[in-house]
Amino acid sequence: MKLIKFIAIAIFAAMTANASAQLTKDTQGWTRVELSFEAQKLKYKDGSTSWDDDKQKGVSLAFMKGVNITSKMPLFLDLGARLSWLHSKDEFEGGDSKTTFMNVAVPVNAAYKLSFASSPISIVPFFGPNFKFNFYGRTKDTYGDEEIKTKWLDKDGMDARIFQFGLNLGVGVNIQRFYVSYNFQPDISSYVKDGDQKLKTINNFISLGVNF
Repeated sequence: MKLIKFIAIAIFAAMTANASAQLTKDTQGWTRVELSFEAQKLKYKDGSTSWDDDKQKGVSLAFMKGVNITSKMPLFLDLGARLSWLHSKDEFEGGDSKTTFMNVAVPVNAAYKLSFASSPISIVPFFGPNFKFNFYGRTKDTYGDEEIKTKWLDKDGMDARIFQFGLNLGVGVNIQRFYVSYNFQPDISSYVKDGDQKLKTINNFISLGVNF
């Protein structure tokens, strides 16, 4: 939460500092590598009742490409791939529970670059769909010497979906070649669905990157 507030303040400060500067039409695209801190929340729903439960933290590595859509506007197609690793550990009386998820996501965003004359800073809000491929999910519950392993993607386990669809919403700040951003990523399709019972994931990213 503190990191999110810091980025929000940094973006506001950048906009304030450049409020009197002249906007320029910067249609130059980008190739970027990002390293992100990722936090995931599992949201359950059973009929009309919903609640938040498990939370995982992890890291992700992304490769993004910005392609100018029209030379008349700084409007871009921002797309790429993101590899994520997420983990959580919960301890309880007599044992513990460890959960690990891994996925590859393909974000396809529309992005608009706000650039200012005589300034190394540009602000890039973005929005678009997210396509996620889940290839690993496992929970290991330990009770003394006994271990119970549950595979999320197996039909005999949680029978979770391999493919999911969601959204991206965020804003990035370029400072010369360097990049920092916040990205909110909610699922539209469920990760697990069994009748009226549904489980979706909600992800937040704080990213640092380098533009090439």
